[in-house]
Amino acid sequence: MNNIKYFLIPLIIFLLIIGFSIACGGTPSTTTVGTVEKNEPETEPKEEEVVREEPEQEPESYEIEIIGDNDFVEETNKALNLLKSKAPIHYAIIERYIGVIEWVEAGSGMFAWEDPPLYRVGEVTVNEGTIWYAGTIVHDSVHSKQYHDYLAENPSGPVPDEVWTGENAEAQCLNVQHDALEKIGADQQTLDWIKSVIETKYWEVPYEERWW
Repeated sequence: MNNIKYFLIPLIIFLLIIGFSIACGGTPSTTTVGTVEKNEPETEPKEEEVVREEPEQEPESYEIEIIGDNDFVEETNKALNLLKSKAPIHYAIIERYIGVIEWVEAGSGMFAWEDPPLYRVGEVTVNEGTIWYAGTIVHDSVHSKQYHDYLAENPSGPVPDEVWTGENAEAQCLNVQHDALEKIGADQQTLDWIKSVIETKYWEVPYEERWW
């Protein structure tokens, strides 16, 4: 009997301690030092904001007419396609400001006042190769742009020659031509020539006396 009493008393004390622990806070817990994950309230996923850009209005472009024999048409298309693929900015100017490209034996030049604007190109220029020929198309498209930009702002009057011909106009055309030639893969000799050719004052040669 005494043995049972000695056994029950510790057991009762143990059970009382467990009961008191549960009443004061539940089962003991361990504290872990580290990242604490917080359970944020669930929210519906936000839809991504889509910024819709208004398409830029394309300028009116010409369907460029090529006048000449089959070889000329082929070479002109090669030059235009080269510009379209490697210098699209310059190609866009061509589409906007040149409506006809016509072969002539000699006497290259831009006839910007024609409707549509006409670029006449001499045989020597075409035969200098696709890259050089492409550069000349870019050059003369800038002349046409100079002419028509002035006309757009001054529709009632004639376009002064100095707006689109002469040294200042040629310097602008040569700078654009140089940029286009770089983009389409011209060699350094060609690029150097474009930088120095303004010294020859080639634009002063009348159309009928031009060998190019």
